[in-house]
Amino acid sequence: MPHSSVAVLISLFEETSFRGLLFQLCRSTWGVLPGALLSSVFFSLTHLLNLSHQTLTITLLQLAFTFVLGLLLCLVTVQTKSLFWAIIIHTANDFFSTMAPNVQLPGITTTAQFQIFEIIIIIILIAPLSITIRGQVDHPHH
Repeated sequence: MPHSSVAVLISLFEETSFRGLLFQLCRSTWGVLPGALLSSVFFSLTHLLNLSHQTLTITLLQLAFTFVLGLLLCLVTVQTKSLFWAIIIHTANDFFSTMAPNVQLPGITTTAQFQIFEIIIIIILIAPLSITIRGQVDHPHH
C-alpha cells in the first residue's frame, strides 16, 4: 500500500478515535484542557508499540512528540469545530515521517535532535491557539 494511503488511513482512524470520540467525551465531562491532556496521553501511549522496532530513547521522544501533537490537534479541533484540519495535519505528519527524509538542519544531525526540534515547533504553534481558545473555553456538564 502506498505511503500516502497508509498515512490517510492511520490519520482517519486515530483522529476519529482520539479527537473525535475520546477528546469530545472527556471535554464534555471535564472541559477542554483536561480533555485535551487525557486524550493526548492516551494517543501518546499507543506509540509504545514502536519499542518493537526502535530504541527506548527514540520511543520516549516519540511519546513526547505525539503528546504535544495530540494537544495541538485537540486545539485545532476546538478552534475549527471540525476534525478536518486535525486529519490533514496528522496525515501530513505521518506521510512525511514514513518517507524518512534526511533533514539537513544546522546542529541537527540525529533523529533524537530532530524530534526535540519538532516538539519545540509544536509547542510554539500551541501557544497562540491556546490563547485564542481561552476566551471560548466550554465548561463541563455535571
